[in-house]
Amino acid sequence: MILFWFRRDLREADNAGFFHALSDANSVLPVFVFDENITNKLPKNDARIGFIHKHVSKLDTTFREKGSGVLVKKGNPLDCIPYLCTDYNITAVYTNEAYEPYARVSLHPSPWIRSRISNTICTRVRGGRSIMLIIIPT
Repeated sequence: MILFWFRRDLREADNAGFFHALSDANSVLPVFVFDENITNKLPKNDARIGFIHKHVSKLDTTFREKGSGVLVKKGNPLDCIPYLCTDYNITAVYTNEAYEPYARVSLHPSPWIRSRISNTICTRVRGGRSIMLIIIPT
């Protein structure tokens, strides 16, 4: 099973990373993590959180209509994603490459990511977008 980590791009359609995840596996676990490294620094009723929640809920509704859903977690994604990989027997993690400074840097300090960095592939796709594939050794 492939885990697709929704980060900034909360669309099903025209989502390069999600398309490739679906193309490469029979089963994909869609995941969104409310990153506490970001949310803990925001005011409680920050409009951005409401905006994200609205779009994640919309995405979840779309997937539920197709017999699936989005697994939503709250915490440090670099803690949450490895646990999910173990719990769901994930063989690869796909996500769209992030371009924001925090998002780019936040992937690399993780020992979990660092231990798999030699198995990380960044692929350019249509429109100059990139996806990041982390292959989990089985």
